[in-house]
Amino acid sequence: MEIKLQLSRKPTGKVSQLPPDLVEYVNCAIQDGVKYDEIIRQLAERGHTGFNKNNLSRWRRSGHCQWLLAQERNDAMRMRCEASLSAARELGPVDQQKMSLLNDALVTTQLTDTLWAFHHNHPDLNKKPENWFKIVKLVNEHSRETVQYKKIAIQTEMLRRALGVNQGA
Repeated sequence: MEIKLQLSRKPTGKVSQLPPDLVEYVNCAIQDGVKYDEIIRQLAERGHTGFNKNNLSRWRRSGHCQWLLAQERNDAMRMRCEASLSAARELGPVDQQKMSLLNDALVTTQLTDTLWAFHHNHPDLNKKPENWFKIVKLVNEHSRETVQYKKIAIQTEMLRRALGVNQGA
């Protein structure tokens, strides 16, 4: 059985009208595989009656999917932050090469996030093709700066060798 995902910008329906803590409860319960009857019972005990399996089924295909995507993005962002923090701790006094690699990784993840947002918001590029040009421009600028930095690093190393200067000196 194929499940169609309904990823509108903002979910509507009964579950979306619940207080944030109960929306979180519904999402966690669905993720944990709690039966709809039990979720409906819990909502009723907390003063929110009138829910049925259809309400929860529609939420699972829309709002819950958006919640899962947000959880994935938050987890990925948390891992990137931890990796960046770890890399920054490993840097010596001023390690330009490691700093450049760290910067490249951060810019790459930011560009990936931008592309992710474009993909999941389904922009109509016939109406706003300039959005793609903005992304291409960012990638181009990043690539140009990376190449420029690497050229300078190579020239510096060649000059050091020509002058017989050690890297540590």
